[in-house]
Amino acid sequence: MKKNEKRNDGSMDNLKVRIANARTELNQAWEKYGETNEMVLAAAVNFDRLLNEYMRLCQKQRSEKSR
Repeated sequence: MKKNEKRNDGSMDNLKVRIANARTELNQAWEKYGETNEMVLAAAVNFDRLLNEYMRLCQKQRSEKSR
């Protein structure tokens, strides 16, 4: 995570930006280092964590709408 990036303000828009940034970082690391490099694996873990957070937020929003 970048120093100036908010940790989590709870908004879907912020999370989408964080996911896009993580995807870019993962792609750049992959291209530079290859698939087994520590930097690539760390970027992949971060990307996966953000996608999981996104899915939880989507499920929460769907649940709240169905009430």
